[in-house]
Amino acid sequence: MYRWSCDSSTNSSSCALEYNKNNVVLYFQKHIHAFDYIDIASELVRFIFKKSPDTIVHTISDKLASPLETLKRRGIPVDRLLQYKQQYIRSTVQMIEQKSELNNNNDNHETHAKINGCVEDFNHQQTKNDTKLFSMLNTGREYTQTKFIQQEYVKNEIDHSCEVVPSANMTRYKDLFHSIPLYIQQDVLITNKMLDQAKQLAWVLIGLANHVFKISIETLHLFRDINGARIAFNDRHALFFNLRYYEQVFADKVQPYLQATSSSSSSIPIIHTIFNFYFILICHELAHNLEMAHNSNFIHHLQTIAVKFMIEKDLFLQQFSFQNYLQNNFI
Repeated sequence: MYRWSCDSSTNSSSCALEYNKNNVVLYFQKHIHAFDYIDIASELVRFIFKKSPDTIVHTISDKLASPLETLKRRGIPVDRLLQYKQQYIRSTVQMIEQKSELNNNNDNHETHAKINGCVEDFNHQQTKNDTKLFSMLNTGREYTQTKFIQQEYVKNEIDHSCEVVPSANMTRYKDLFHSIPLYIQQDVLITNKMLDQAKQLAWVLIGLANHVFKISIETLHLFRDINGARIAFNDRHALFFNLRYYEQVFADKVQPYLQATSSSSSSIPIIHTIFNFYFILICHELAHNLEMAHNSNFIHHLQTIAVKFMIEKDLFLQQFSFQNYLQNNFI
């Protein structure tokens, strides 16, 4: 696949297929940000058939847009493609790790983010992260010289971060949770306990949205997966928060304090932890509205947002409690 520059006003298709006796090449317009599967299917049909009904185009387009796992459930033989996908991911991970090791040895200041795979238990993962955090706090050193002299230089930062973004097949639950929808992955068992915890998380998010960030509730969404590594994500300015993370890390710890009043909640450490965690998590996802990559621009935006709303967060935390989370409206 290749990209080519084209005046979009004179060419309505986002791609073009060219072929000869030895090669078949599919070109994409340089300016497009997402594949148009109808255009791709149309080019493939034009290549294969002399004349075909539109239904074939839509059938191919549907298959191109569907995750491989979904196609497999439909009985379509995709084992070879799934095997290739796993081999591609493994080779990509190995390539990045090799580059990271090489760059670390050369001290080129490259940023390498660990590959995210599956996380069965976020609480166990959080314990490991805390251990690394406390270890990091002891890695500082004293600077004893009387002067600090450094020549001007250009610091090049190359972001080789890589995240395995899992396929998703989630359905919106029939009810809202304090006006926030919940998307549930296929094969997740829905229980009353899970729905109650969704109300708790939504209560925190709607409080932050209304009283701290002053953002629209319509931008907030919950999702419940099975074993994904994502705690939250930003899908074209729509913010999604993983209910399973709240279940596994916070729900049991906060359970004894759900009926605490606002005056007593302000002195309960776990409520402070939950509130501060989702405050910085929303800051993180809002920063992605301005910068998708985790680079220096993103860090700047994240810091700016966090500092801007820190006081409002602290003031609202003093009056926050879970006591009324079962009500339909936020007080």
